Amino acid sequence: MNSNPVAIAGKLLNLAGCFVYPSAEMAEQLQLDLTDLENNHVRLFMSDRGGVKAPPYAGCYLDSEDRHRFMINFNGLCLRHGVVLGTSHPPDHIPAMLEALTLLSARADDSADLDIFILLDTYYHHWPTAFAAALDQHDRTGFYAALGAEIKETLVALRHDCLPQGHQSLQSPYALRA
Repeated sequence: MNSNPVAIAGKLLNLAGCFVYPSAEMAEQLQLDLTDLENNHVRLFMSDRGGVKAPPYAGCYLDSEDRHRFMINFNGLCLRHGVVLGTSHPPDHIPAMLEALTLLSARADDSADLDIFILLDTYYHHWPTAFAAALDQHDRTGFYAALGAEIKETLVALRHDCLPQGHQSLQSPYALRA
């Protein structure tokens, strides 16, 4: 990777950490009302009339037939490389995927069969744009919209940094939800 791996890892972990349930400290740092931040978090990620506005699961932004296969294959890839995903969420939980990317990136230099560009192109390419758009459309505080945009920009930049010389994007086997 051309980027500083430690800096990228730190950024991915910080982004993943932004999905925790809001605290008074978080609201103070963001200069937002805690109740507004909590209500927004719940509405976006947990429960709302008419459905969750921005589910924090990558598979929700893929064709429904691909979601199950996406989760199984991503979990299998992680396990093959010594990364065990928690069981409190499905494998496509976006914060867990960001943490897994950090761990997998650290192992890439020592593993001949782990190509970070292919990993990014296969599992981190399609959903960030749709997730960022959902956050942008439904976030009432601006914090989560900015978070979605930052996740998208970080993954695009990382993917670009990992792009092999002379290569174009691969065709991901997972289709976006129509």
